[in-house]
Amino acid sequence: LTMGLMGSLMATVWGKQPVSNIPVGLLTAYLVTTGLTTVRPPASGLRGFSLGLMALAFALGLALSAGGFVAAASPGGMLLGVPAAPFFILGSIALLAGIGDLRWIRAGGAKAIRGVPRITRHLWRMCLALLVASLSIGQVKAVIPKLIRRPLLLGLPLVVLAALLYWLWRVRLRRSFRGVVMDGSPEAQAMAEPVTLEQ
Repeated sequence: LTMGLMGSLMATVWGKQPVSNIPVGLLTAYLVTTGLTTVRPPASGLRGFSLGLMALAFALGLALSAGGFVAAASPGGMLLGVPAAPFFILGSIALLAGIGDLRWIRAGGAKAIRGVPRITRHLWRMCLALLVASLSIGQVKAVIPKLIRRPLLLGLPLVVLAALLYWLWRVRLRRSFRGVVMDGSPEAQAMAEPVTLEQ
């Protein structure tokens, strides 16, 4: 969360690739915030807070997608040194997350949604934010030596992506996440082991 907000602030103040760093930093902070409030919702004002975050996701999605179209239409296929593909990828993630927020709010939010859908929402948002953070390591050229930076840049994103896919498979397909009640039926509650989510 701190990395995303500070990255956006530094890009704004010092002009370090603001066209990409500002929306990506805000998107990272948004993913962490919504991932966290999925499992630890605030005591009050949740609906208004969720609506504000949803609006941010749609705004970022539209801005990133527009940047992608501008980059694709430019002679070099880039917008201020950034190719079109990252804009489209991150813009799609933001728009999908915003649609997920809309469905989340309409379904009743954290108070109504339990089990697998809630854990899945938390997992993919937190892991994507971590993936952005791991990809940012390669930009810290003055701090991390090249000998260490290259393996980190190549290895860490793969580890994060593998962890995301594994946990989504385990929770959604295998449905063996201990202690999570899959639905509210008495049969599902009887089958669930008495292990809390924190454990």
